[in-house]
Amino acid sequence: MGIDYYARLWNSEIDILKVVNTLCYDNGRRFVQQDRLHAIEDLLEDTPYRQRNKEGLFLLYMKKRHFSDLPKKVLLVSSHIDCKNKGQEHITKCFTEDSDPMKLRGTFDNSITNAALLVLMRKGLLPDNVLISFTGDEEEDSAGAYQTNRYLIKHERKYFALVLDVTSEGWQDAADFTIENMAVKKPLEKKIIKAAMRSDYIWRFVPKREGAYPDYLEDDVRLPGFSWPDESWDYAECDVDTMSFCLPVNTEGDFDMHSDMGVEAYKMSFHNYIEALRQMIVCLAKSI
Repeated sequence: MGIDYYARLWNSEIDILKVVNTLCYDNGRRFVQQDRLHAIEDLLEDTPYRQRNKEGLFLLYMKKRHFSDLPKKVLLVSSHIDCKNKGQEHITKCFTEDSDPMKLRGTFDNSITNAALLVLMRKGLLPDNVLISFTGDEEEDSAGAYQTNRYLIKHERKYFALVLDVTSEGWQDAADFTIENMAVKKPLEKKIIKAAMRSDYIWRFVPKREGAYPDYLEDDVRLPGFSWPDESWDYAECDVDTMSFCLPVNTEGDFDMHSDMGVEAYKMSFHNYIEALRQMIVCLAKSI
């Protein structure tokens, strides 16, 4: 199939990325730059999803109107919406450039996984026991993740946390996704790995600690080194089973996920990541 076919296929997904790829800052207590919050609200207006919490550094969306309509254990998908806004490197403007036929370039930490999730939500492809938290403060102290945890405890729900983020791992292999920071009990770990293997996409596994690979994992999907911290570390600290499901991006040379220079992502990988994410969510929603 030619580039024109894939260009048509990608258009709606990239359009959603462009809409949601706007600035979002917080001060550790509240959102102070809310462009992305408004974009998410607009994109979900004509869907069954509604935000359930009234305050805090997170936006919790679910299809069911009441927690009483949900099982006692749910799947949480957590995707941070804050931009890096402190320190020597920070983001002052968001952009999405799609003129290259094969690659995207932009400030995609973490708008590109926000977009992937929104594509699936808008298409109604996620099970009813899946809750979505768009979190703030990930770039500093992960207050959004901790507040999400407290909110679910308040509503007497146990949960598995699937964390979405970008990663520099797997880019050289043109991987469509990586599994990182796995902190999961063995039976479920095997189901996750089997689901990844069945996906038919290019993927890689990055251990939480160097050398800590599942012994049944094939050598060709193992990446050396270890995973960098993200919200999965914070959910694990709350004694929650968790893992990261990441989209590889290019951070080499002048590219930088925490600056206005932005990063590169393969258009094909972005498209494949969305479908692989759907498959993983369905697997987890049935297994937890």
